[in-house]
Amino acid sequence: MDTHINNSPAVSIIIVNWNGIKWLEKCLTSLRAQSFQDFEIIFVDNASTDESVVYVRKHFPEVHIIESSVNLGFAWGNNLWCEHSKWKYIYLLNSDTDSSKNSLQELIDFIGKDPDIAIIQPQLLLMNDPEYYDAVATYWTYTTMLFYDGAYTHVWDLKYHKPCETYSIKGAACMIRKTVIDKIGLFDDTYWCYFEETDFCHRCWLSGYKVLYANTSPVYHAGWGASLKFENSFIQFHNFKNKLRTYFKNFSWLTLLYVIPMHFIVCTILIIYYSFKSHKKGVAIIKSLLWNIQNLSDTLEQRKKIQKNRKVSDYKYISRLMRNPPIKYYYYLLTDLKKYGKIR
Repeated sequence: MDTHINNSPAVSIIIVNWNGIKWLEKCLTSLRAQSFQDFEIIFVDNASTDESVVYVRKHFPEVHIIESSVNLGFAWGNNLWCEHSKWKYIYLLNSDTDSSKNSLQELIDFIGKDPDIAIIQPQLLLMNDPEYYDAVATYWTYTTMLFYDGAYTHVWDLKYHKPCETYSIKGAACMIRKTVIDKIGLFDDTYWCYFEETDFCHRCWLSGYKVLYANTSPVYHAGWGASLKFENSFIQFHNFKNKLRTYFKNFSWLTLLYVIPMHFIVCTILIIYYSFKSHKKGVAIIKSLLWNIQNLSDTLEQRKKIQKNRKVSDYKYISRLMRNPPIKYYYYLLTDLKKYGKIR
């Protein structure tokens, strides 16, 4: 197996699934049709009740199946296999995707050009509206909220026809260099869902690696496949919980003097806003803050480990990865980001 790391661009594709049987035929058939075939598929099932495992075992016998008796989330599902894999690249792929024929080959060609590239995202298009991007680049903002540049914009927008650095990728489809995982780890196990890829990308940047949008052949993403089964308040809790822990772990103490107060200001504004819209969402944000207070000692322990890998200052990478969108962006971020993308 070690020869794969040294000599061959072989790939371990990891698909974490929870009740996603409706997507599996399209996803796995598109992988069978790839022009590049030196890969394995690891199907990690998080206690599905929809016969997903039975379906894969019957129709795609070449797929390696790992079953969990409980749903331990996206982060754990990917970490489970990555810790043991000896392949050169890890490709994380959502089950609600459809990959174009050359997507895998082009990702390998791209990431192989520069050993400092830790993780890349291909061109991600909306499965049900393929003339629009699902995601392009994600940037940091002064508000501590993220700017999803290119989301829901038209594919003919020339701005997104070339690779670019990005603060974070979208975890629906991303290729990672295995040696980077060996050095800094993959996902935080406490991130049951949401923001785990952003935390990983942040650790890549401070460790001296690069994170890029690659603009390779598209992967079509249905979006919100498993998330549609969760209440929005559940999503908000994990999103804000993980976001604050990410900042605590990864930023320098000097940067945190600005980031933490600003994050609390934003949370306060949102709690007030949601008190008029959705009481549950406001409560979820409060719970996310309380969780971080209760788990601060563990966060600080993780911070010590992460900061040992630091190679560059926050300014050196954040200055390249910061954008300041107009105020209206934040309104659409709270209401309907799709509308913002299509009116730009």
